[in-house]
Amino acid sequence: MREDRVAHSVKKLYADAENAYAVNARNLREILAANADTVLGRRAGFSSVADAADWARALPLTEYPFYEEYVLRAAAGEKNVLTAEDAYTFLYTSGTMGKRKMLPLCETALSRYGSYICDIPFYLTGTRGGTHLHTSVFCPPDGRGGQLLSSAYFGYLYCGGQVEGRYLGGRRLNFAGDISAVPYVKLRIALACADLCSLQSIFLYDTLLFFGYLGEHWQTLLRDLRDGRVSAELSARAKEALCAASDPTRERLAELERVLSRGDFTQIARKLWRGLRFVCGIGGGEQTWQTEMLRKYIGDTPVCYFTYTSSEVMAGAAARMDGAEYVLMPESAYYEFLPAGGGETVAMEDVAVGECYEPVVTTFSGLYRYRTGDILRVTGRLGQAPLFEVAGRVGHFLDIAGEKLDGATLAEAVRRLAADGIQIRDFTVCTARSVPGRYVFFLETEADAARCSRLLDGALHALSHDYAELRALGMIAPPEAVPCEKFAIDAALHAGGLSHRKEGVIAGEAVYRALTEGRRKRHEE
Repeated sequence: MREDRVAHSVKKLYADAENAYAVNARNLREILAANADTVLGRRAGFSSVADAADWARALPLTEYPFYEEYVLRAAAGEKNVLTAEDAYTFLYTSGTMGKRKMLPLCETALSRYGSYICDIPFYLTGTRGGTHLHTSVFCPPDGRGGQLLSSAYFGYLYCGGQVEGRYLGGRRLNFAGDISAVPYVKLRIALACADLCSLQSIFLYDTLLFFGYLGEHWQTLLRDLRDGRVSAELSARAKEALCAASDPTRERLAELERVLSRGDFTQIARKLWRGLRFVCGIGGGEQTWQTEMLRKYIGDTPVCYFTYTSSEVMAGAAARMDGAEYVLMPESAYYEFLPAGGGETVAMEDVAVGECYEPVVTTFSGLYRYRTGDILRVTGRLGQAPLFEVAGRVGHFLDIAGEKLDGATLAEAVRRLAADGIQIRDFTVCTARSVPGRYVFFLETEADAARCSRLLDGALHALSHDYAELRALGMIAPPEAVPCEKFAIDAALHAGGLSHRKEGVIAGEAVYRALTEGRRKRHEE
């Protein structure tokens, strides 16, 4: 990794932030000019838009259903539908009730995201050279269709030479479609390396799973490293690549044996990799508990909260270490901001520190005045670019590993219990603070808990593609049904000082604590 390139990348972001208002205005002009002759551009009169005020009048705020027909036409090969530029790939993102969203991603958008997000932790920690591990395996860089934005982004950077050689395992073990035993593969190559400088994930939750797998399977991993064999199910090519990438020295094996055989995984990261400089992944906000749990393994190792991003746009880069605060990336899109309390959108220049807004984006991939659904709290500015924290969502949902299940999906899963003759008087749902995480359904019912749990798992599999995939990967544990007495949920609401549940079915932290405490007391009695 060339440090001069990393420094140049981050300084470019900071320079854009100093001039963010002009960059934002230029983005709008370029997007509208480039796409004026598209199907949507002609319909909305892009060519007649002179400024931001005209733009707000030309097109109302949009959400995904507005784009479904256009996206399907573009995916079928029709030209000039949403953008004059052909899509680089099409992304799949979380949807509700079994219906996923498909979004175009253009190469222009990828080029504008740059390598800022990946480069900032190196820049902030002064990390020079060294070896690094990413806990994920991404789609091959030349993959087309059905990707997540993270795969497309890392593949694009790899093809451009911006991350090549940075991560242990090389192309074969970082970009592949045939590796399902990801924790095993990544831990083997990480353990073999004594001088690891960073552990990086998309989500900090992934890093928790990484250490959880180590705690459960360290003896197998150590034996396989010592004997040069592979216990996990992998193709012959993948096994060959893994053995070549995880060939520890005799001294390293002795060190691993000494450290791991103690059975103490407190601050294990620094015991295994004394030169570890930082851990990186999306977290913070409602997922702060993940960082708290992670501290058991990483101690005081600095954490970079990586990025604020969605499948629609990569919009924020970490502003500092050990804080889930982000700087808006000015080149990524044209931004407007909808006050959380309602009203008209305001310009970047007019957002107020301390206030909350929903970002509305016009992107280089064909989304125009698109409501992201996120709520951001402005904390300050870096130059002219807003600094912000993620305060939540416009609609409420539960999320463990990126599956984002909303109230309607969870309610439908419970409704399907009735088809099996199970009567539910009331219910609420939350996520357990465990690794792997699980959904906990508190049900006012006399039905058998184990049976309810199995049926709920089957319903969620059917209702959410993302849930099914993450369950198959072991990133989500089976749901737990907890039978409750009549009116127990209302009592928990009052005990928590609340009068309602989010979206009617999703429990907040106070409700979860009250119900869990009530369950504990009943067991003691």
